[in-house]
Amino acid sequence: MTVHKAPVLLEAAPRYDALLQVLLERHVTSLLLVCGKSIERMEQLNGFFQMLPEQGITVTRFSEFSPNPEIQSVEQGTALLQREGCTGICAVGGGSALDVAKGIRVATDTPLLIVIPTTAGSGSEATPYAVVYRNGCKESITQPGCLPDYVLLDPTLLETLPLYQRKATMLDALCHCIESVWSVHATEHSRALARRGIQLCLQHYDGYLHNVPADNRGMQQAAFHGGQAIAITQTTAAHAMSYRLTTRYGIAHGHAVGLCLLPLWKQLERRGAASEALEQLRIAFGAHSVPEAMERYAQLLQGLALTVPKPTEEERMELARSVNPTRLHNHPISLTEPELQRLYAEALQIPTKE
Repeated sequence: MTVHKAPVLLEAAPRYDALLQVLLERHVTSLLLVCGKSIERMEQLNGFFQMLPEQGITVTRFSEFSPNPEIQSVEQGTALLQREGCTGICAVGGGSALDVAKGIRVATDTPLLIVIPTTAGSGSEATPYAVVYRNGCKESITQPGCLPDYVLLDPTLLETLPLYQRKATMLDALCHCIESVWSVHATEHSRALARRGIQLCLQHYDGYLHNVPADNRGMQQAAFHGGQAIAITQTTAAHAMSYRLTTRYGIAHGHAVGLCLLPLWKQLERRGAASEALEQLRIAFGAHSVPEAMERYAQLLQGLALTVPKPTEEERMELARSVNPTRLHNHPISLTEPELQRLYAEALQIPTKE
């Protein structure tokens, strides 16, 4: 697999001088700002964009997107960028805002993409991938143009993040790291990134859930490491199983992935598969055995007290049919549709007839 060049990290403190310097050096005179309404609560960052016209940079805001954004949002943003003649794109928000901005960048070949994540989990700031939906079905955009040129990590932007989003995004970051360790495309470099991401997640997740500034920064770094890792390896079966749970039951993406991951981990251990990867995970979790590492993850998941959907048997069959087989090719072992049904049942704590 190709090792993608990492985006340049920008410092946020004490103001956003580094961001302004990039815009001026790249001769951006018209900027498309892809952001949600939450930016209004980010006084310092919002003020920065409001003062840009004083520097000769006009700012056009685009907010016509939702969680799990549809392809129409990319098309609308593309039309707006072309109409306004924007020569740079800046995305502020979670994975959805970043994915829409990436899609616009690819559609227009805009020379500059800067992203400022306001969650710590999606890893989208470090990957050449974007996810959009067409008529409720997930589509992946995988092109070099999706990789941001610059990333600004500002932990103060996480201060207003609701607790549920903290839980879900933390799980997404952790699952990115775990899956990238056992992906068939794993490399020594990707596993080093993933191990570091896991260690940062475990070190900072409690303080992050309690909105401690230092731990907000630590979780941002964990998510960035996880994003760099999956940029090399791509995700595996846990992500493939998660997407329909998200669209059907309205739970957050990281929530869905977090539920799906543990049964897959247990299955690998039962089959004696990916033994080197499981040993790497044992080390990253600081455990004495593979089962102990899995138990530590299970305890973390239980402590988050997340709701668990309870699909009927017919719905589980539909969930299994919805899994993208291409994504399953990254998983260490092949999975049949009946196996996927059993894995969903285990993930969602539903007794089976077997």
